[in-house]
Amino acid sequence: MPYKVTEEMRIARRCAIARRGLSRPAGRLDVMWSAMDVGFERGGCALHLGEGRALDDTALLHQYFGHVRAFDPNFEGVSDDSVLNDEYDVVLSVFVANVFPPKERDRHYDDIVASLLGNGYAYLAVRSIWDRSIKGEPDQDGVRTSRGTFQKAYTVESLLDELTERFVVRIIESGSKGYILAELAVR
Repeated sequence: MPYKVTEEMRIARRCAIARRGLSRPAGRLDVMWSAMDVGFERGGCALHLGEGRALDDTALLHQYFGHVRAFDPNFEGVSDDSVLNDEYDVVLSVFVANVFPPKERDRHYDDIVASLLGNGYAYLAVRSIWDRSIKGEPDQDGVRTSRGTFQKAYTVESLLDELTERFVVRIIESGSKGYILAELAVR
């Protein structure tokens, strides 16, 4: 069955940022992974879930994994949903969950669970309450911006509340940088 893209997912495409270089969370992972005594096996596999325009983040995964795939239903070239039928050592999701209302966010988390190998990890980054660019009218558990997009700003506590039913969560980075980066393992 083809991946059903909801209207909220289509609207979320407007949030995709084209940037030069790595996103800040991916840069943090690069530092962390390169400093590990035991690196990932080059034969490992990774999925960039919600790649959007973050091509450098996908390139980072290629530095650490032998097999890398990306999926984003809104972008040509990475919209092949068959990649979701495989399991991965690592799933990377940067600034995706925070642009989805609760229903689409739950589906995104389900996609992460289904895509991880039993001993795999997901790395999830979301916008934090310190990101002052998130403004709009209250809508569900976030805001609707002037561009019509949904945004949710997280505290560490609100992120943990949302994730701990599905995942064992370790917060890697939070604070005034404007994002929260978490490592997830399936419960």
